[in-house]
Amino acid sequence: MVEPLVMNQKLIPLQIYKKQILAENIVRFDLIIPDHFQELFQYDAGQYLTVAASDNGPTNDYSITGVPRPDHVTIIMKARHAGGLSAEIISTKNDGDLLFVSPPKGRFTLQYKPAEFRTILLFAGGIGITPIFSHLYALLHKEPRTRIFLFYANRHPEAIVLEDELRAFQQQFPERLHLHFFFSQSGFVNALYHGRITGGKVALLINQVLSLDDTDPESTIWDSVDHVLICGPEAMIREIAVACYQEGIPKANIHFELFGTVAESIYPPEPMEVLLSNVRVDVQHQGSLQQVTVPDNRNNILQSLLDLGIAVPYSCKAGICGSCICILEQGTVAQEENEYLTDQEASEGLILPCVARATSDHLLLNFDQ
Repeated sequence: MVEPLVMNQKLIPLQIYKKQILAENIVRFDLIIPDHFQELFQYDAGQYLTVAASDNGPTNDYSITGVPRPDHVTIIMKARHAGGLSAEIISTKNDGDLLFVSPPKGRFTLQYKPAEFRTILLFAGGIGITPIFSHLYALLHKEPRTRIFLFYANRHPEAIVLEDELRAFQQQFPERLHLHFFFSQSGFVNALYHGRITGGKVALLINQVLSLDDTDPESTIWDSVDHVLICGPEAMIREIAVACYQEGIPKANIHFELFGTVAESIYPPEPMEVLLSNVRVDVQHQGSLQQVTVPDNRNNILQSLLDLGIAVPYSCKAGICGSCICILEQGTVAQEENEYLTDQEASEGLILPCVARATSDHLLLNFDQ
């Protein structure tokens, strides 16, 4: 997740029904949803909860995972370091205790198309399997014609999260689900499956394990891929996303969820067709209007404003979290990638300046609406 730790607001106390240790420093919590909150906690695969240990403590975000049920919700957390919120919850919370959680959030989601023949690639690293697992369950049960390839990287076999559930899915759907595990600290025989899933490995993997679309004799291997979903460390996401894009997958069909923040866009910037100089940018924020001149449109708008000392909201800088969302009231921009805005929001003039660059010499951005 990409939101920073903040003090919680209007979080709902849910009781821990079951606490289960899955692997070293990784624990699963099943939370009971009372009848009067069940409608509020309906969620889509890929969404997450903001969680606090107390009603006035710091928060962090955790992906919803597990088999969906109306009366409980499941999260899995990893204690990355001592003193963090995850470590505190893991060490102090047990069955019967309360966690304070938000309703489901997030847009790492897909539209289901049960009548179509689709191929979807899932990439996960470590604890990044949590939202990917929810997508896997939903696709297997809601899209009977879809085939799914899961590429899952860990340090060693003992670190695999939800392995029993994944193996059970493979047995239940042997023609549709294909599992591929990678280990960086294991004496695995096949060199292809040793180490991280890098950008250089992606094309090699696809060409070795993904068959052609039998319904179209002219189809290439990459033509058969409809969507790619990725969750894991930033470097892994960046390499896989760029590799898939370079193989012809549209950016709109490459989806990723980050556990942390990133300092720049996931994809390398595209060369601007028209280079503009001295772009005037008017910024409406916190009730005041500031006017600045950006030297050129080589950088995204957010970075250009930050370089000039303009304090506007942001978090991930990658078009994922939506923290920098604003209304483009005047001017035009080129938005290179978008993991957040819906088509409706884009049509209403909303933009993400962290992944947008100016294509006119004057912009008016409203961060207050």
